[in-house]
Amino acid sequence: MAKTQVAKAEELAKFADGYQLRDKLQYEQKLISIEELEKSQEGAVTRQKELQEARQRLKLLLSGSRPEEIEALEADVRRLEAHKTYLVDQIHSLQVVSPITGVVTTHKLKEKVGENVKKGDLITEVYEMKDVMAEIAVPEKEISEVSIGQKIVLKARAYPGITFEGMVKDIAPVASKPTDWQPDRTILVTTQLDNAAGLLKPEMTGNAKIFCGENRLIDLATHRFVRYFRVEFWSWW
Repeated sequence: MAKTQVAKAEELAKFADGYQLRDKLQYEQKLISIEELEKSQEGAVTRQKELQEARQRLKLLLSGSRPEEIEALEADVRRLEAHKTYLVDQIHSLQVVSPITGVVTTHKLKEKVGENVKKGDLITEVYEMKDVMAEIAVPEKEISEVSIGQKIVLKARAYPGITFEGMVKDIAPVASKPTDWQPDRTILVTTQLDNAAGLLKPEMTGNAKIFCGENRLIDLATHRFVRYFRVEFWSWW
């Protein structure tokens, strides 16, 4: 539209110059009065001003906004981006995502809505039920026979007719301290069990066997006695 207005103003200015030149010749020939010549001259000057204004508007549009306007708009954009980032962070802080896929086991979790919690506080417990980790307390004096990869057979008290099989996956680096229900020190041995049926639940208990290889019956009968003798009486000589 601005370019069209410039073209239109150029045409009008051209015609006004033509009228002015014609009236000047007619005035010199005494065909028109001085008033008519001045009127045509005034029209030519007006058309030239209109042409200049149209060209100025077009130039302003082509050059865009002024630098200070651009800077102000850029500052507003930066401010809005910072506010957007803050709001996105606030939204993300409202989403509590579990690091594993599993089942929420916390009782009456809805009652925790509205509680004030700090960073690092335990909100709920999530258990991965497809594959479960079982901890086996092996007596300290028996741990020397256990190694990674050995077969484990486990029976849960809730399912005495079902046998769960696994392998020794990890052996704790420290022994547990004696307790009222476990007077001897033990080493925790960890195994991973397939629980696709969902039978095993958190905190269940049972018994387990770790297969440590084949031995002669006489060795098994005397193994504990020999071990006790070597540990308890070695300082006698």
